Amino acid sequence: MRGHDRINACLPDELIVEVFRLLDSKPSRDACSLVCNRWLSLERLSRTTLRICATGSPDFVVDLLARRFRNVRTVHINERLSISLPTPPGRRRATDIAAVSSVRLHSANGSDDGLEKLSLIWCSSVSSIGLTSLADKCKLLKSLDLQGCYVGDQGLAAVGKCCKQLEYLNLRFCEGLTDVCVVELALGVGNSLKSLGIAACAKITDAAMEAVGLHCKSLENLSLDAEFIHNKGVVCVAQGCPALKSLKLQCINVTDEALTAVGTSCLSLEVLALYSFQKFTDKSLNDSLFVFMSATFQRLTGCWKGCKKLKNIIVSDCFFLGDNALESIATGCKELTHLEVNGCHDIGTLGQESIGKSCLRLTELALLYCQRIGNFALCEVGRGCQFLQSLRLEDCSSIGDEDICNIAKGCRNLKKLHISRCFEIGNKGVVAVGDYCRSLTDLSLQFCERRFPVVEKRWRGVCKSENEISAEGDRNSSVFPVLPSDSELAAAFVDRKRREGSLRGFGVRVSQSAEGSDSWVDDPITRHIIGIYISNEDGGDDNLLWPLILHTKGHYCILVLPMVEPRHLKAYVKLCNRSDCGNAVGVEDSISTILLDLPSITGAFMVAHAIGDIITGDVAEPEVVVSASPSVGGLLDSLTGSIGISSISSRAKPVAAPVASSTPSGIAATGTVTSDAHKTGSRPLDKDALRTFISSSMPFGTPLDLSFPNIVSIRVNGFSSSDLPPADLKQPAWKPYLYKGRQRILFSVHETVHAALYDRDEIPDSISISGQINCRAELEGLPDVTFPLIGLNADHIEVLSFHPCVQVPEQGSDKQAVIFSPPLGNFVLMRYQAVCGLGPPIKGFYQLSMVSEDKGDFLFKLRLLDGYKSPLAMEFCTVTMPFPTRRVVSFDGTPSVGMVSTTDHSVEWKIVMGGRGLTKSIEATFPGKVQFAPWKPRKSPTSSSAFGSIADEDSDIETDGNNNNMVNVDEFLTEKMSKDLHPADLEEPFCWHAYNYAKVSFKIVGASLSGMSSDPKSVSIYPTVKAPVEFSTQVTSGDYILWNTLGRCPSVAVAKV
Repeated sequence: MRGHDRINACLPDELIVEVFRLLDSKPSRDACSLVCNRWLSLERLSRTTLRICATGSPDFVVDLLARRFRNVRTVHINERLSISLPTPPGRRRATDIAAVSSVRLHSANGSDDGLEKLSLIWCSSVSSIGLTSLADKCKLLKSLDLQGCYVGDQGLAAVGKCCKQLEYLNLRFCEGLTDVCVVELALGVGNSLKSLGIAACAKITDAAMEAVGLHCKSLENLSLDAEFIHNKGVVCVAQGCPALKSLKLQCINVTDEALTAVGTSCLSLEVLALYSFQKFTDKSLNDSLFVFMSATFQRLTGCWKGCKKLKNIIVSDCFFLGDNALESIATGCKELTHLEVNGCHDIGTLGQESIGKSCLRLTELALLYCQRIGNFALCEVGRGCQFLQSLRLEDCSSIGDEDICNIAKGCRNLKKLHISRCFEIGNKGVVAVGDYCRSLTDLSLQFCERRFPVVEKRWRGVCKSENEISAEGDRNSSVFPVLPSDSELAAAFVDRKRREGSLRGFGVRVSQSAEGSDSWVDDPITRHIIGIYISNEDGGDDNLLWPLILHTKGHYCILVLPMVEPRHLKAYVKLCNRSDCGNAVGVEDSISTILLDLPSITGAFMVAHAIGDIITGDVAEPEVVVSASPSVGGLLDSLTGSIGISSISSRAKPVAAPVASSTPSGIAATGTVTSDAHKTGSRPLDKDALRTFISSSMPFGTPLDLSFPNIVSIRVNGFSSSDLPPADLKQPAWKPYLYKGRQRILFSVHETVHAALYDRDEIPDSISISGQINCRAELEGLPDVTFPLIGLNADHIEVLSFHPCVQVPEQGSDKQAVIFSPPLGNFVLMRYQAVCGLGPPIKGFYQLSMVSEDKGDFLFKLRLLDGYKSPLAMEFCTVTMPFPTRRVVSFDGTPSVGMVSTTDHSVEWKIVMGGRGLTKSIEATFPGKVQFAPWKPRKSPTSSSAFGSIADEDSDIETDGNNNNMVNVDEFLTEKMSKDLHPADLEEPFCWHAYNYAKVSFKIVGASLSGMSSDPKSVSIYPTVKAPVEFSTQVTSGDYILWNTLGRCPSVAVAKV
């Protein structure tokens, strides 16, 4: 080939090498090296950078490359790179995966002293021997990256002694280093060192930082992540390194004092990153670093003008920094171009607004996990920060379309926009970005929909089909297929409150009720099942959203939307437009008829009540009882001794759940788990440990356990790597921490008896048992517990459900065992529904008859524990006669057993009192007379007078509570409902509706009524540990009702087979 000969003949080596150096891509250089042998050798001479994977056969590769490429100045060796390497001669396949060794590292640089940059990332086999030899040969070394290498003090000391031109040094995750090597480095290369990175080096303390501050006067970049560095070390670095330009700190023991020193001394600082500073407060930023621009600091120092050059600030997981911190940044850092706020939960709208007003040169802004930053926080950024080019929003659930619209209109130079988990941002904001941000090149929208897309897709499909088959003249009844956003829902709910007024909000139609509103339906159920109208942006009629379950808990209003079919929504719309609706009895297509066809309503009520309990903290832990006579000896003594009680009564006592297990003490703390905000983050947060727990507890985003005590424990105690189980054990979702302390297991059977006793031939008595087995297993590690159950006979047990930790075998015989890995604290092991095989614990009848308008005669005849034997014992038993609408003046009667007391609206008969348990069957009778205050019948409000007065008062304006002319809402509702429901005879007004009964309360201990039990000696633990086991039972009354045999009573029809 003639052209080939001309090039080689005419061009000298130096020119060809220079041509190779101008090639900017590695594939082009590789292709040129394959042209001929001369080009191959010349291309090797032009190579200055090598990247090597330290897996496969690294020693062979390093040796080969060291001989071939003699002019290399930069070498990157990374054990985690995925690169195919050549197979050594004489081998068909690499049978081992080894890291580059220290010996090969020594020989690779045997004759090359021109190496300037060396990167050994995660090369676990490199030790001090190779590093010492390398330092001796490569004295011109300027950059050394030893991240993840297990080198010791000797090797780093040799680097400090030999490599006098070293400028960059990365010692992140070099776990074997101590203060000695850092001191030697500072003494040797302190004059040249400009960048130093230290992380996860547990043996490096303040002494090392003192040496850095004393000798490294030219240090410009410092990245420090150390658990044992305190204020003293950071202060020494700040005072000794005035040229510092970049400072990244993650030191959990550093406080405001250190940041004050940084602000005082590091006047050339351009980059500041603060990670996980749980001891930093607004004071450090207000009084030290950024306030130097103010006159206050000038008066104090007289000469300093502050950190004018600070351009890049990152604040991450600093829980005690608030709006004052951002206001200080805005005041002192006018040249700020990059700001990232991550996980600072106390920073809100005011702080971000101050940034937008003052930091006009801002080009990059990132807000991550900032829940308190509101919808108008970015408006000032949009107005003032015209040079903004990058915006990242993640999990800022309060930021909405208004903010994004302002950003789009004011920041026309925006090039990068990443939004994730910002549920209030919708189409309006995205459309504004498209209209105004013409320079945008990088757009990412992820998880910006709080709701369930699959459910909404099905709803849209059903609505489309329903609307298509609607008659042409019935277009007004078409169903709106799009569900509203959170902001639209909130606005519509506020409008509904204003529209319905105070009394109409109870679902009662008055003269001011509008057609289509809830009160127009004229049924009190609409105070809990409401409809709201979503504004139509196209200017048409508002869209009805129904049924919405409204549950008020404390200061919170909880709305739950169950999915129904479009035909149900249309039926409700027709009901709202009828003029005669309101009578719930005997009318077709009434609201009761519609609701009975919607089983999802019941589920929605349960969800609303559960959410209400959680957000208000009204979640009671299951009670675990310690018996006075432990089944395994010595348990009670050890328990009372551990909590400092010298003596204890014979009565069983409840045991509260323990505080999260990661207490420093070897003995588990006893007491109720409480949510203490001041303890949040009391330990360092290990994100890898937390990530591991989340991946196992929430696979594919679905939580396996929502235990309220566990959630509180994680919030209170943080999450540390010390909480992780051994590598060979999988941590379950219901056990975020491992228990440490005295070991024991407690089981308690709690049964609740519900009964309705009529003493009538035509109505059978009803009795049922709801039970649960509560457990508290204080066991170390992750053991498996085998718990044998007795009494699972299908004739008695009707429904069974288990905790997720239980492995349930197929139910067969009366006796079986369940295996479970117990969670922390008290938990419900299983729940069941059963029938009472022993019959009702209290049977008999109750009679009440009015002999005059204000006087009645009553008679109780009861039998307690009929057919019950030891060890069953009744601790107390009380019978109550309620009279909610009549005031008791006096009563006359003497029971055969027990004592009687009265209140204004009840008579209470205590048959068995505390301290004197009942162990055998007895009969109790109680005849008597009761005298009431004179009856004052309520006047039925006429349509004109009642509605007129209500209409005058029907508003949300607060009035004087002493206004006697105000209509009583409860009385009005009672009167309204009495027209539709069939009450008792009016001559017995105190027995109106469901008050024609007596209620029984009792407690039985010793055994269960369903037959559910267990043998504590048969409980086994694997791996075997010595832990006492205790088992106890108790039975309490639920709704145990004795209906008046002489009055009216509700009952449920039973199908005849």
